[in-house]
Amino acid sequence: MQKNNYSTIIDFGSTELRLGVFDDKLSKLFFKSKKISEKNNYEEYSKSINILIREAEKKVSTHIENITVLYDTSKINTIDLSIKKKIDQSTPFEDVCSSIVLEANQLIKDCYINKKVIHLIIKKYIINNKEFLNLPDKIPKLNSLILELKFICLPHNQYKNVFDTFKKNNLEVVNFFSSSLVK
Repeated sequence: MQKNNYSTIIDFGSTELRLGVFDDKLSKLFFKSKKISEKNNYEEYSKSINILIREAEKKVSTHIENITVLYDTSKINTIDLSIKKKIDQSTPFEDVCSSIVLEANQLIKDCYINKKVIHLIIKKYIINNKEFLNLPDKIPKLNSLILELKFICLPHNQYKNVFDTFKKNNLEVVNFFSSSLVK
């Protein structure tokens, strides 16, 4: 069975759905949009997605199962957080970073139980009191590490509504992005 080398992306806007199918060279195979008359009416979104997907499947002559979703809403929140770790032993940098990210994720989950993290961005690394916006090529021996993190969150119920809309149409959301962040 031949693997389909295409990507399907839908911009899940408040007043319009835009669906594009692109080949592996990012050439557009299909593009169409559909107006949404009633904001947050997920039944209307579901029907419109079904129509767009069927038209795209006819055009590209294959079944679409996976989709990347671009989504924005005024309900998106950002949470900034800094966590510092003092290092007493020679612990690999990646392990310390992973530990900080896991701890930060758990803090957000515990403190914002009605939010779903959709993006996590490391804004700054402070290694031994020296600031880096990007990871340095050569990481010095660690004495301390501070990660400045930004979490982009969506209310759980909205996140669930969007995912359920695609699930009803037998589509698996493989990527979910804030369209403002992507732009």
